[in-house]
Amino acid sequence: MGRPISNGARYFPLDVDFASDPKVKTLRARHGAEGVMCYIYLLCAVFREGYAIKYDDDLVCALSLDVGVPEKKVKELVAFFADRGLVDADVLSKYNVLTSHGIQKRFQEIVRTRASKRTISVVENLWILCGQETEKFISIVPNNCYSGINYSFSEINGSFSENNPSFSEINAQIKEKKIKEKEIKENESMPTASDSPHMDSTERKSYGSYGNVWLN
Repeated sequence: MGRPISNGARYFPLDVDFASDPKVKTLRARHGAEGVMCYIYLLCAVFREGYAIKYDDDLVCALSLDVGVPEKKVKELVAFFADRGLVDADVLSKYNVLTSHGIQKRFQEIVRTRASKRTISVVENLWILCGQETEKFISIVPNNCYSGINYSFSEINGSFSENNPSFSEINAQIKEKKIKEKEIKENESMPTASDSPHMDSTERKSYGSYGNVWLN
């Protein structure tokens, strides 16, 4: 069985004026060397996958471990990256995915050679380069048609489907289900007229939605 096709890279180009970038300077001024290291690590993680990476607890944990900063600090840094345009804030908020205009431009340069042998597919919802900026060898596919191994964007797992309920809706459904289960258990444990030796069941009637209120 052949190895699965991946859009990931073994290396990526880093501009010699990286440290002179105003955004990077601001990052270094606000968060020091830790902030810069975190950003470079994030770039490595993204290009290892391709042009974007899922932002979840696993990524936060790995970044925290490798860079040596608390997970809370990592989340703070990612929020700063989004605020300063180092990652695309819109894609992050909608899909919990980290990418950027610069990352995708650099990604095209990385895959240019391999694109002569096969088409490079990207997800429409996550591809933020405009038509003029997108190279001809890039094939933009709908989100529900993509089944890339590295991203988990397919409808099979539903992680990024726009039709999926939000986390708040899911939590509300779970909470409602737990309440109903608790009510059922309480109703099952309530004594009935036949359970009481001192009460005549013919003298009592049940009331309530579940018939658990007995009155003479």
